[in-house]
Amino acid sequence: MARILLAHREVMALVPAALYSISVIHGYLWISHDGEDILLQQGDCWAVPAASRERIVIEALRGNVQCLLIGSQAAWQQAAGTITSACHPSGSLASGNG
Repeated sequence: MARILLAHREVMALVPAALYSISVIHGYLWISHDGEDILLQQGDCWAVPAASRERIVIEALRGNVQCLLIGSQAAWQQAAGTITSACHPSGSLASGNG
């Protein structure tokens, strides 16, 4: 588990194998994954698809964002140093380039 803070418009790429879910503690978060745009706000959570191999890109919208990344300890250790579970999908989904 990792708690991160993104400044307004800051972008981060994540390794999907390291993640089970992304929860927004504060702010508005944009997620791009496998051709979909996912918008989350405070209190929303997005479950990473189990078979996902596509990189996950997140960006802070409308100010700073604090979020919680939940994943396996082994996967976190493998992904350490790269900027790259019980949660149901929520938020606004829109296919395309958004």
